[in-house]
Amino acid sequence: MPAIGEMLARIPPVSRYWMLSILAIACAVQIHVVNPYQLYFSFKTAFVTSFQPWRLVTTFLYHGPLGYELLLYFLWFFRYGRWLEQTFFANKPAEYLMLLLVSAFLIIIIAPPFALPFLQPSLAFSLIYIWSRKNPHEQVALFWIIQLPAPYLPIAMIIISGLLAGSMRSLGADIVGCIVGHIVWFLMEVWPLEMSSGGGWSPLKPPQALKNLLGDL
Repeated sequence: MPAIGEMLARIPPVSRYWMLSILAIACAVQIHVVNPYQLYFSFKTAFVTSFQPWRLVTTFLYHGPLGYELLLYFLWFFRYGRWLEQTFFANKPAEYLMLLLVSAFLIIIIAPPFALPFLQPSLAFSLIYIWSRKNPHEQVALFWIIQLPAPYLPIAMIIISGLLAGSMRSLGADIVGCIVGHIVWFLMEVWPLEMSSGGGWSPLKPPQALKNLLGDL
């Protein structure tokens, strides 16, 4: 148990609580405390036929039941999501959470044509895309076998999803994540240089209330 606590302590705060929330919901589904049908996002179900606004959150916290796929996801998330928070957002939990919130908002807007019930895979893929753009000279071992430059990782994953996925939804989740990742990367890297040169407003700048809330994490 101390080893688990030490491992969790090494994960930066936003990534840690996000990962623990995903694990908690997976466990709740596994022991039938909740049903996945109570977690997916549908605008009609959330706000029209009934009022279930929690679906806006739970759709980004359910990545599937306990199993190998969830374990693999945690390995990927541990590398890419943690890297972003530890390096680019070191000691800036509000800024990193704001990036996730903006990404989630964009995914909700873009995802409807793809009929994706759960949006967590798209959010995770957007982080992988951002990581790949911020590490252009990094070499990645895809499935620990195929070596390729980091900027090609998102495209390679989309191609693999297209070849191996059993439905268009899996491919659609990656495509949505890639689109959103590129938009957020633009807001991070290009917007401050070209669109907001006078110190103007940035959509990724967190409100002061959020900074105060997360200041001690």
